[in-house]
This record gives sequence, C-alpha cells and structure tokens, in this order.
Amino acid sequence: MSDGTNPPRDANMAPDVVSGGEMANHRTSILPKACENCRVRKIRCNKAAPCSNCQVANLPCRPASKTASSSKPRVPSVPYQEKNFNMIHESLADIMKTLRRLESKPVSNSFAATEGAGSTSASPYVPAKVFEGESSFSKYSEQATLSAEITAAAPESIQTAEVVSSLSSLRSLLEGQSLPSRIDELRFPDTPLINQNVKAELPPVSLVIAAIKRANKRTPLTYLQLLLNDHSLLETLCKSVYFPTKPIQPERLNLMNGLLMYVLLEYSMNDDDPSTPASDCREISKFCEINFGYAMLTYESMVTPTLENIVCLMIASMKAQEDSRPALCWTFLSAGARLCLLLGYHRREVLEADPPQLADSKRRLFWLFYMMDKMLSLSLGRVSNFPDYDIDALMFTASESSEHRAWDEMYIGCVELAKIMGKIYDEMYSANARKKSPESKSRTVEELASNMSNWHLQIDSNVAIGKEDIEMMIEASDFIYYSCLTQLYGAETSLAGPTQISSRHFEAARKSLQCHVANAKLWPQGEILRCKFYCDWIILYFSFTPFLVVFTHCIASHSQEDVALLSQALNALAPIRDLSEAGDRLYQVCSVFLRVAQAVNQSQQLSFGNYDSINNWFTFPVASDSQLDNNPPAENLGLSFPFHDTGLGLRMADVQQMSQYLDTFLVEQQGEDGLWNT
Repeated sequence: MSDGTNPPRDANMAPDVVSGGEMANHRTSILPKACENCRVRKIRCNKAAPCSNCQVANLPCRPASKTASSSKPRVPSVPYQEKNFNMIHESLADIMKTLRRLESKPVSNSFAATEGAGSTSASPYVPAKVFEGESSFSKYSEQATLSAEITAAAPESIQTAEVVSSLSSLRSLLEGQSLPSRIDELRFPDTPLINQNVKAELPPVSLVIAAIKRANKRTPLTYLQLLLNDHSLLETLCKSVYFPTKPIQPERLNLMNGLLMYVLLEYSMNDDDPSTPASDCREISKFCEINFGYAMLTYESMVTPTLENIVCLMIASMKAQEDSRPALCWTFLSAGARLCLLLGYHRREVLEADPPQLADSKRRLFWLFYMMDKMLSLSLGRVSNFPDYDIDALMFTASESSEHRAWDEMYIGCVELAKIMGKIYDEMYSANARKKSPESKSRTVEELASNMSNWHLQIDSNVAIGKEDIEMMIEASDFIYYSCLTQLYGAETSLAGPTQISSRHFEAARKSLQCHVANAKLWPQGEILRCKFYCDWIILYFSFTPFLVVFTHCIASHSQEDVALLSQALNALAPIRDLSEAGDRLYQVCSVFLRVAQAVNQSQQLSFGNYDSINNWFTFPVASDSQLDNNPPAENLGLSFPFHDTGLGLRMADVQQMSQYLDTFLVEQQGEDGLWNT
C-alpha cells in the first residue's frame, strides 16, 4: 500500500534510477575544481576566480581545464572484441599450418650421413658461418668440396661410379658442419652443470702432503708448462687453504685445485713413488678437475683482477685446448688478457715497480697469454686481444737452472713466432688488410716471409725435465713453419683477378705435409702420451689446411704424387684419432677428401681450372652471368649427383655459385685452422 507520498517501486522505474545515478555523476563532474597553481603547490583552493591563494602569492590564477565526458575512451562493444578475437585466431591458425609444413620437410641431422639415407637438397650447400672468425680448415673443406663438384660438373667431364660415390660422401660430411657440436660448448666436458647447493670438498690432506713433498724434490712438468718461477706456489696455497689464519680467498682455492689437477695427473702416469699411488692420484686428480671446473663457471673467476685468478684462467685455457673446446679456450684467453691489461702487465714501468721475482712472474704470465692469443687469433680468424702498438713489457728472463732453461727458451721462441702470426692476421686477413692494393699485399708477403725464414728453435734439451715434449716441439717446428707459410701465401691473391694458387703456396703446403709424415715416424709404438701432446698442441693448435691445398692441386694436376702424399698424411693421423673427438673428426674429413682425390685421378676425363704444369700454378676462373645464361642446365648434360638415394641435379647456376664461393675463400680466407669447427 502506498501512503501517497512516495511513488511505488516497480520494474519500470529501474532505468530511471540508473539514469538518475548517471546524472548525479555528471553533476559532480562539473563542480568547480582547484586552480592549476594550487594543484601544483598541493594546497587547499577556495575555487574562486581568482582564488585567495593566488591573490596572496600575487600569481595569475589559472582555473582548472574542463574535460568533456566525451573525451573518455569508449569501451569497445562486445561484437568488436569478438571480431578481433576471430582475426587473431585465424592468424594463429595460419602460423600453425606454416610450422607444420616446415616440420614435415626432412632435415639431415647427422655429421656424416650414411650413403643412401637422408634428404635431398635442391641447392648447393651454403655454409652456415660466413662471417669473420670462421676458421680456415672449415672454409677450405667447403671450398675444396665445391671445387671437386665443379670439376665433375664440367661439360667435358665423364663421371665414374667411384667419383659419384666419393662426392656423395663428401657432401654428406660437409652438410654436417653446420650442426651443433659439443666442441662449441662453453664448459669442460667432464664438468656437470653447476649446482649452487653442492659444497666443495677438499682433497685428502695425506695425499696432498705427499704430492707436495714429491714436487719439492723434483719440479713437476706442470710448473714448466705454465712458466711458473715460484716452485713453492702449490705448498703456499695448500697451507693457506688447509691451515687458514685468514678467510680463504676463492681464487686461491681455485688455483690449488687447478695445480693439483695437473700435478696429480702427472704422478698418476708414473707410479714410481709409493707415497703417491697412481690410482689414488688419478682419482683425486679427477676430483680436483670437477672442483676447478665448477669454480671456472662462476662470474667472479672471469672478472676478479688478481694474479692467482689470472693463473687460473691460463690453466683453464690449456685445459680447454686439450679438451678440444676452442670457444671455451678463447673465452678464458680473452678474460685473462683483459685482466692482464687491466693490471698493467703489458707496461714496463708498472712491472718495474714490483719486486724482481714478482715482476718476472707477471711477465711470464703475460707473454704466455700473448703467445696463445696471437696463435689462436690466426687459427680461428679473430682479432687479437693484445694490440702490439700498446705493449712495451720486457721479455721474461730464462731460468738459470739447466733443467728449466730449455722450457723458457722454447717459450721465448714461440712468442717470437706468435708475433709473426699476429702480423699475418693483422696485415693479410683483417678487414682493413683486405682493402690493400695487390702491390701493397705483395710487399707485405715478402716482408713477413723474410721474418718467418729467420725463425727457428735451437734448444739444448739434454738435461731438461720433460725433454721428450721439448724434442717433439723442436721436431714439429718445421711443420709449424711451413703451415704458417702456407697461410701467408694463401692471402696474396688479388681480389681483382681470378683466383690463383701459386707454386710457392703449393710448395709450402707440400713441405708441411711431408714434415707431418716425418714426425709421425718418430713416435714410439703405442706412445699414447706423446701422440696426445702432438695432437693437442701441434695438429689441433696450428693449421692443417696444407692438406686441402695439396688436395686442390691434386684434382687440378692429376698428380699421383699428391695422392700418395695425402695418403701418407692420413696414415700419420691414424694414431691420434682415438685420443679426442677433434682428432677423430679430422681423420674422417681427411679420409673423405683422399677418397675424392683418388676417384678424380682415376678418371682422367675430369679437369678443373687452368693448370700450368711448367710453372706449377693454377687458376680458377669464375664464369660471368652471360656465360652462365648460355649454358644449359647440368642435368641436361647427364651430370647429376645422386646425393643420398634420390639424386640432386647440379645446374650451371649452382656451379656458378660454388665457383664464387671458391674464389671468395681462396682470396679472402679469414680464419686459419678450423679443425675444431669442422
């Protein structure tokens, strides 16, 4: 019942109530607001015009601006949202269809696919790495493969079953180069992923004390390889860790583990001291290796500027080199180089302020980093971390001890070679060097070749500790010399003309392989340690591109002598193939190239490039676009390559592209070893 004062509530009144609320909000929104000055000063405004505050402050009063309600963003209607949702859904559906179509295409994912299995590609292999830093062995292998294909694709060539089969194997091997490899991982192979919850334990003190006593009697080989002149360093570190009077510094603990890792490994190979049993040394060495690997994965180990930490980075660099981890090795070298420069080890006046023994320790460490950096700079095709124009540090002094002096003299000789190798990269392979005129490059080649001819190792190692390793380095110096000379002569071709391989370029490569074969004959039968040293620090450290230069000469000249030399060089690699993943992959690559060379030489109808038998040089002309358009596709000539099991028709456009790659590489090769990146 209604009393007549208020109207009854019914459903028809609901819209009016809503409208009334909106009207109330509207009325509130048009009430006067504080002026702009009061809002900025955050004081109460009487909302007059002008307001009292502005009158007192003698400021012009600026009333607040009114915003129309229509300027507020409008909420999209439901049909509009649904339309956008449908458009997004359709776009995602199209993307999913594209992804399924791409996934349905077969992709080869093995390093060396078995013949008769895999997928077919309709275009020649394009290397995944075409930037600065690609090593020369990888680039040489790509271009040598392409040169072999060009040879077989020539109109006058007649293929045999062996040629087709060997090219198929070579192509399968080459395609595997772009696949991810464990050798590119930035951690040691035996170090698991770091676990922050794992607390590092110390090696058993009894074995450590026995190892220190043994090291005090005879200097471990590890000290000499690291150029350490403080032979009591391990003892000092162990005292500070096992019997600390101050908080243990992490870098000292890391360095202790790094030194024990190598010292105990050395003692595990010579079981002539009962105080350090070989089995115990081997077990604890692996234990220290894991601790050291964990430590070197931390941020502090890469950036802490201390002498101990720099020594740790050098140990880590050598360990990565022996484990065939080039990316990891270069990472540690770069970090160590940065810390050396940060602490001023490259400046003479900085080191002269230190005590003589400490200054000599820093010089030794600096020049060891310099040597490894310059050699890998040329090997990997990367700019060095040490600019020569900013270094004036003196060379370290060779030890007066007859047992240690030979090692110091060997390293001093290697530093001199590293300086030349650094100049070869800077003046022949860098981006700035490629802008030089042919005349300027020729003068540079002659100057550097003259410097190379003056380099040699003459060391008396009769009473040296570890004389076998020094003698192997001396024996391998000829291989190293001709290998570097091959890299030098390979960069002298002009960019303007056709690609040429000169007689002295080939001669340097041939002599390098001959020295490699001669060195292998000196290895004692079953001498695993000596083979591993040769594998890690000669073959895998310097360039083995002479093998591919001789291969290219072989398929151009049809020389049986080249085939015989390639076969001997491959047999000399056999002992190292089981020592590391990199050694085995090098053997596989070279064996496939040898097979191609044998097949091409057996088929006398195949010819490649323009070979001058009198002067022993050859050129590789690049076809012009007009010549390319006038040539029919290779499949019409019956020149097809049954890669895998279906076949790949090699068109003249593909041959042109491969020839361009060949010309670009042999002229502009930038990196210089490539073993690890093969």
